[in-house]
Amino acid sequence: MFLTQASLKNPVAIFFLSIAIVLLGSISLDELPIDLFPNISVPVIMVGTLYPGANPSDVERAVSYIIERAVSGVSNLDYVSSTNKQGLSIVRVWFKWGADINAAELEVSQMVQSVMKNLPQGIFPPFIVKFDISNIPVCSITLNG
Repeated sequence: MFLTQASLKNPVAIFFLSIAIVLLGSISLDELPIDLFPNISVPVIMVGTLYPGANPSDVERAVSYIIERAVSGVSNLDYVSSTNKQGLSIVRVWFKWGADINAAELEVSQMVQSVMKNLPQGIFPPFIVKFDISNIPVCSITLNG
């Protein structure tokens, strides 16, 4: 009640106070450093292998297990996980924060090449990719019929 009475008695002061608040807010907004896409480098390398016609349990036993054991010897390793689907093995190698991901990618590539002879016949050569946060979609839209 006090604020209402004070603003009705002094409309010019309230007007200038409102202008000052808007002006200071716009100046502060211009000076505020905002980065919409910060540089985030998640230390993850993925090793994908196609094994056509194999069910998930065969993929796990014949491909994922061998690759997991091979890459478990790299330096700065945090942990290793894998996903197995029909004809596809994806092994994720997580490194500690601050690890050199380019050197880690080279080391993982060498480890995978060293166990290629132990992998079954009929698989495609494994592909090795670094996880990049910019490849994640901003929005996903799903339509149902």
